[in-house]
Amino acid sequence: MIITRLWTLSTAAFLAFIPLNVNAAVTSPSQSLVIALDSALNAKNIGAISKLLTSDYAHDDGYTRETLPQSLQRLWKQYPNLTYKTEIIRSEMNGGTETIETLTTINGRRSNPSGQVWKITGTIRSQQLVQANRIRSQSILSEQTRITIGDKPPTVMVNLPDTVTVGKAYKYEAVVQEPINDDLFMGTVFDNPVSPVLLTQNQLKLQLPSIAELLSGRIRKTPTSTNAAQTIKLSRLPSGGFFKIGTASKVPETRWISAVLARHDGGITIATHRLRTVR
Repeated sequence: MIITRLWTLSTAAFLAFIPLNVNAAVTSPSQSLVIALDSALNAKNIGAISKLLTSDYAHDDGYTRETLPQSLQRLWKQYPNLTYKTEIIRSEMNGGTETIETLTTINGRRSNPSGQVWKITGTIRSQQLVQANRIRSQSILSEQTRITIGDKPPTVMVNLPDTVTVGKAYKYEAVVQEPINDDLFMGTVFDNPVSPVLLTQNQLKLQLPSIAELLSGRIRKTPTSTNAAQTIKLSRLPSGGFFKIGTASKVPETRWISAVLARHDGGITIATHRLRTVR
């Protein structure tokens, strides 16, 4: 439940820690830990959060007790007004260790110097091992993030499995829900390996074709960027989304699959889902 990437913003060290609001239907011995985390996160209190982790704390995205605070501080700098709401949906005791499964919802927004507003919503389902009222490890089970930009961002529905077996084929769909009518839509799909990195406007540039290029179907070539930003080129969509067949890697890994869908008149949606490849 710790969020550290905000384009996915998935994420997900950046959701790894958020206030855990205990669902009344679930009885958990970790309720006092949940309350302490809630208080520390809302106060942006890195020291208090670190004290609630064991010395050998591990996160399946590569975070440790030392690197997690750095990621949270970067995240809060980019999105200082993030809000979190988490439910404990499962609790199981095994000796002195409790396993809790949580569902977290995040919301936030930020403006760039030109006044453009980025809004983010996300959900993460994760699992924590708790010992002596401290978190020892965290794993992300599923993750979905939306970033919307502009006044008329399209509503996008994504169909992607949370997990896929190594070497197996899987379906991916990202579909605009509103009627297309005469609107000109553009978009692309890209993927990145999951890593403890925060992706923001400074690291990713969207290259949108002009109206003339959309109408002609001919997208001009542009020089390769020499700065650190990853340039994402959008092309005109002949239909209302993407329908693809992918093949999982031959070794276990976790990747973020992102679809960018944009209207010609200024609305953009970036939908990112986590895909885990397992044996």
